Amino acid sequence: MKSMNVTLNLSMDYPFVIHTPLMWLDKAQTWKMADDLGAFDYVRERTLTCYNGVIGDGCGECPACKLRKAGLDRYVQQRAAAESAGVDVR
Repeated sequence: MKSMNVTLNLSMDYPFVIHTPLMWLDKAQTWKMADDLGAFDYVRERTLTCYNGVIGDGCGECPACKLRKAGLDRYVQQRAAAESAGVDVR
């Protein structure tokens, strides 16, 4: 990403920065951020990760769907554990 940013800046008339904040988060952290922002259901139901173009939970078979589901399952499990321990997760 840094190399792409440098290359693009060399070819442009003005400087700019490409921000990639999700690049440093795992899928469970990304789900937590969506939940913290009040967008959990929107992201779960209306976004696309699937290589086969299936919106929401996807096809469940491609690598992207498996990664998304694993992150979602891990986050939901962490949230349930925190809630059962009486920790305010939101």
